[in-house]
Amino acid sequence: VAAAPARVPLTDAAGLPLAGLTAQQALGPEHLDLQPGERLLITGAAGGVGLIATRLAHLRGAHVTVTASAAGEPYVREAGADAVIDYRARTVAEGGERFDKVFDLIGGDQMAELLGSIEPGGRLVTIAGPPSPGSLRETARPSRRPLAAVVSRVASAKVRRAAKKAGVAYEFFLMHPDGVGLAELVRLVDAGELAVTVDSRYPLADWEQAFERLESHHAKGKVLLEF
Repeated sequence: VAAAPARVPLTDAAGLPLAGLTAQQALGPEHLDLQPGERLLITGAAGGVGLIATRLAHLRGAHVTVTASAAGEPYVREAGADAVIDYRARTVAEGGERFDKVFDLIGGDQMAELLGSIEPGGRLVTIAGPPSPGSLRETARPSRRPLAAVVSRVASAKVRRAAKKAGVAYEFFLMHPDGVGLAELVRLVDAGELAVTVDSRYPLADWEQAFERLESHHAKGKVLLEF
């Protein structure tokens, strides 16, 4: 836990912990270990996690390229993106860009293409691709951990082989609770260096419409339910 930010309403602050810690930990030393001057690609950056990750990467001094639609471009630019790839106009590979590291929020068939756009020795961290060995251990019940280990090895075998061939490290991860990290995110919000972008707000009675908006993948920032 951490004290809520004073700069934004509590309802908006509720959009910070999950998305913020996911972005913070992905870029941190446990995973991407993003350094100043490195070239980072964030896929699907106009959503809740992507916008926070873009801002945090910008604050770390990285050169940040993102994929987003034309409708999402103003949001990612405001968050600090240096370059925007309109995924509806072309693929990442078609532009020929090269990156040191990739934070993937999309998964799916683009994974092989992303691996081919990373410099040898680089890293790809995803929250949407197949789970890598060990990534499900902490979320599985103790009795299910051996099964989780087998599932993660099998599910990610193809992409791990492709990553090894490209000389790239591949990792799936899930956020873990972290009060110290959350307090740092709150500090950035209160300092005006980080924003919680709210796409839309719904009363609790309209939860079905809220989930439809979320699952449309067109949300720009967080979808909030207000109690």
